[in-house]
Amino acid sequence: MLLLDEPMSALDYRLRKRMQIELKALQREIGSTFICVTHDQEEALSMSDRVAVMEDGIITQLATPKEVYEEPNDIAVAKFIDEANFLDTKILNVTDNMITVEIEGKQIVLKNPRQYSIDSNVTTLVRPEDLKVWGINEVMPSEKMYRASVIEVVYKGSTVDLILELSTGTRLLATEFFDEDDEELEYRIGEKVFIEWFPGWEVILPKDDDFE
Repeated sequence: MLLLDEPMSALDYRLRKRMQIELKALQREIGSTFICVTHDQEEALSMSDRVAVMEDGIITQLATPKEVYEEPNDIAVAKFIDEANFLDTKILNVTDNMITVEIEGKQIVLKNPRQYSIDSNVTTLVRPEDLKVWGINEVMPSEKMYRASVIEVVYKGSTVDLILELSTGTRLLATEFFDEDDEELEYRIGEKVFIEWFPGWEVILPKDDDFE
């Protein structure tokens, strides 16, 4: 077993990426277990077969990188692993494996994989890349869409990060990717937009560890 304690913390970005690939190839060649301790969430996700998230010396989740990112056990894990939007959620009705919730003044029907009940105290997690942003003139608004204003625009080369503010004052982070369908992705501060996410892409988490 090989213990690696922040092995690439002093390297620049390009060299760190190269060394991540080299270490993964070396681990496969040797066949031994590598334990890599890191505070770099991207490094943990990209290099690992299994990720252990620790808080106060206790493992709060041990799973594959995909499971830790897409299905965090609780809000603490979700906050630690990359950016996320957390929306106050009120459960209005429960039927079979679906729940009707109220989020920012809108009623939405979502899946209920953890079998929450009406009195459960929950929060809805939506990752920035799972939010879809539409210009006012791009779509006909639906009941599932929220109106928002663009507060900040951060260009990152292959993506654009947007800070959006709902009419309720809640701020959300959205990540838009350049592709053949939208090569420009030009947004202006103060621009009015519609936002939505595809049902099923959210994660409903217990608030204060209170879940059924």
